[in-house]
Amino acid sequence: MEFMGAFKLEKSAENVDVHCEVCQIADDNFQLYVTATHYCGVCNKKLCKNCIEGHMFSHKAELTKGLPGKLPNVPYCRGHPLNQFRTYCFRCETLLCEIDHHDHKTELIQDHIGDGKIEILKTKCNQRIEKIQSSLNAVNATMQGDEALQIEIQERHRKINTILTKSAETEFEPITKRLKLEQKQKASLETELEKCQNLTNQSVDSLKDKITMSVQMKTTLKKAFNPAVRPIPLKCGGNDVIPSFYHPVIEWKKPQLKYTLSTQFMSDRRNSFPVKIAFSSGNHLAVIDNANTRVKVYLYGKYYNSFSCGKMSPHGGSKPFTDIWGAAYRKNRLILVNVKLESGSDVMFFGETSYLLMAKCVPNGQDVAVHKKSGHVYVLTNRDCFYVIQGNSMKKVYVTQNGQLLNLASAHYMYVDEDENRGEKILFTSKGHNRLYIVNKDGIVFSTYGAYGHGPNEFDGITGVCVDPHGNVVVADQFHDRLHLLTPKGEFICHLLEGDVSRPQAVLFDNNGNLIVSEMNSGLIKTFSYDIKRVA
Repeated sequence: MEFMGAFKLEKSAENVDVHCEVCQIADDNFQLYVTATHYCGVCNKKLCKNCIEGHMFSHKAELTKGLPGKLPNVPYCRGHPLNQFRTYCFRCETLLCEIDHHDHKTELIQDHIGDGKIEILKTKCNQRIEKIQSSLNAVNATMQGDEALQIEIQERHRKINTILTKSAETEFEPITKRLKLEQKQKASLETELEKCQNLTNQSVDSLKDKITMSVQMKTTLKKAFNPAVRPIPLKCGGNDVIPSFYHPVIEWKKPQLKYTLSTQFMSDRRNSFPVKIAFSSGNHLAVIDNANTRVKVYLYGKYYNSFSCGKMSPHGGSKPFTDIWGAAYRKNRLILVNVKLESGSDVMFFGETSYLLMAKCVPNGQDVAVHKKSGHVYVLTNRDCFYVIQGNSMKKVYVTQNGQLLNLASAHYMYVDEDENRGEKILFTSKGHNRLYIVNKDGIVFSTYGAYGHGPNEFDGITGVCVDPHGNVVVADQFHDRLHLLTPKGEFICHLLEGDVSRPQAVLFDNNGNLIVSEMNSGLIKTFSYDIKRVA
């Protein structure tokens, strides 16, 4: 039986049975499958012989045109291999195996078979393809034209940049050269300005020095021509040179070397040269061999005796001396200051035959001095105080300046003298400050002198200090190889022994008024004549 719009179903090349789509849906739960014998030309469903009649009746209105069975020379759809192409969609421009296609305009292929209309369809398709290809070629040509245009634009930009660069170089080259020249001129002017500033500063400093010297000279001349002061100038014997600083109240004669004493101290630890010396009222000269903790005594310039302190134990203990830093005589009895003991330092009092009489512990002792009238023993420390020993009692005195404690940095030398207004006055030198301090017995500083430098009033390593028989102060300047002569108030008078001493250390006067100087490098003790007096 044939049904309108239904077509017999031919088996595919693989001989695979196709099941009825209607029965398969109805009996899906029973897994009953019936082989399809026809397919619907309207909806392309596969149908069995039992379902074909009822299914085709539902498409009765759509089958008024009638559909043939198998179309000759019409290919099968790739998506549905059992179906031939049936329609052509003008919107999609493609062949379909279905009648309807999304409400697009379609035509049945059977209407064009035999009339040559299939060729028309092919021609339209080819024309459409050619149109699309033409559009594609136009787009490619446009793109190629854009690339060429872009290349041309880049080339023009490059040429413009080249022209601008050349123009800039041509226009700015003189400006650049002028700028470099101005920079060189500026640097040269800055150098000249710096030189001028340095010269100005030097001129100002020199002018200040000249003004200071002028003021000093004016003061000196005022004193010299003051009717209240006897104007006696400096007197020089023979061909002696007048000091560089004129002082109207001093009779001065250049010191002459009388004799030299060679101590010849040597040690396994280090070379030992005399640093401290002491002179007694009996003309004994004690020289300290610091490295060997030994004392050599000379009488009238000749060796007298010596004794070692290295094995002596103060206070009956077992710790010996290690270094001797201070020495002084109280009449004919020697007093030594020993340092670097674990227990501190000791002041040792010896008898006339060099035996130990008494020892007192003094922390950080550096030097010792004796006030000749009272016999008080003064011990200098390198902290902020000194000690005064009177018999068996010992008093600690703090050193103050302007109400503040004074740190006695590297203070190693001291001397005690009499001041006509203040009584006992203590002089000590601080190598750390390169300064001489003069204090009263209460430790109050009332005069200072010196500072570090290379001028006439300056020191480079201040060391020994003493007072001459006329009350003038003599201070050693170690690395300038000279002595400073000062008034009793600490005012500069002149320099002594420039070039005649090498690295001077301790200074003192013997009973005949001769000046004794110990040298550090040579190990010599030199004695000079001394003929300098206070006139007023």
